[in-house]
Amino acid sequence: MELSRAVKLLALLAAAAVFVRNLPHFLGERAWDAVSLPYRMARLTARPADQALGMPVQGVRAGRVADTWHAPRAPRRLHEGQDIFARRGTPVLSATDGVVVNIGDNHLGGHTVTVLGAGGRRYYYAHLDHWADGLVFGQPVQTGDVLGYVGTTGNARGTPPHLHFGVYGPAGALNPMPLLARGEAAERQIGGGAVHQVARQAIRMNPKRVFTRRFRQARGRHPDLIDNSPNTGGE
Repeated sequence: MELSRAVKLLALLAAAAVFVRNLPHFLGERAWDAVSLPYRMARLTARPADQALGMPVQGVRAGRVADTWHAPRAPRRLHEGQDIFARRGTPVLSATDGVVVNIGDNHLGGHTVTVLGAGGRRYYYAHLDHWADGLVFGQPVQTGDVLGYVGTTGNARGTPPHLHFGVYGPAGALNPMPLLARGEAAERQIGGGAVHQVARQAIRMNPKRVFTRRFRQARGRHPDLIDNSPNTGGE
């Protein structure tokens, strides 16, 4: 009798495992993303925060970005991020793996996207000209995925097109520049200066171990770099 109960229990657990494994197929990708969002957010928050980031604007190097962290902004506030200038329509890329937790508009940022990353950090992309096609709340993203395109929405109207990139930890805003610089330094060690999505993922986890991974083919040559001015941005 006890053996029969144990067999039935094992059969029930096996059936449940098969059901859970196939839930994404039964529900569809969008529905599964929504159902699994709390779990994925909890897992991200429990992981150590990223120590290096990929450049969030395609074709721009961190060394060409003027550091606008805590530059004065009216009225009586400081700039909590970095302004990265590029041609209008240049792809804006996720700087890390994560989950899209906000797609919206606000007075300062215009069209914005917020991605939750490891350690509970939130990565804020503002002044977008428009969002990437099909981008939705709860969508998982990987380093290098397109979130939107450089623009001048929000309080950036009348300024050269740029991305306002902010990083927010549990204790408040962080300067993105050191994280971007560490990511670029590791990319240079890889060779060629081209951006590899898999390379960025390895850099994000541990910049000192990038040589232990094999990387995908480069995306190709970057477009011409854009000069970045420290006093012409929004936010």
